[in-house]
Amino acid sequence: MTERETYLLAMYLYEADAGSPVPPGVIADLLDKSPPAVTQTIQRLESAGLVTSEPYEGATLTCEGTAIAETEYETYLVLVRFFDEVLALESPEYEALSVVGSVSKGVADRLAETLLDSPSKDSGAPNLSALISPY
Repeated sequence: MTERETYLLAMYLYEADAGSPVPPGVIADLLDKSPPAVTQTIQRLESAGLVTSEPYEGATLTCEGTAIAETEYETYLVLVRFFDEVLALESPEYEALSVVGSVSKGVADRLAETLLDSPSKDSGAPNLSALISPY
């Protein structure tokens, strides 16, 4: 997994909460990246057919980009739950988004199995505002 998946997931989370297109400044805030870095990455994602982009408006996931993001979303939810219930981190959504691209499917599956043994406190979707860096 790579930074590409993290960008797609951030866009997926925003689109689910606020619709599309996703403004580049929002992505920069969610991922703690500079606006020029976000613009470059959006251009690469567009070249790969994962997003469409309108200058000054933002980017929208394509069907292929959405499919990748949905796969990452499953891992993200497992990480949020682990960081919240096991590690009791202050900002589990932000921390999960920060590392989701670095966690293999095998690790995510094992965490999910472990967490399934205990009841969840909340099965709802994470709060988008909780994704912005608390630091």
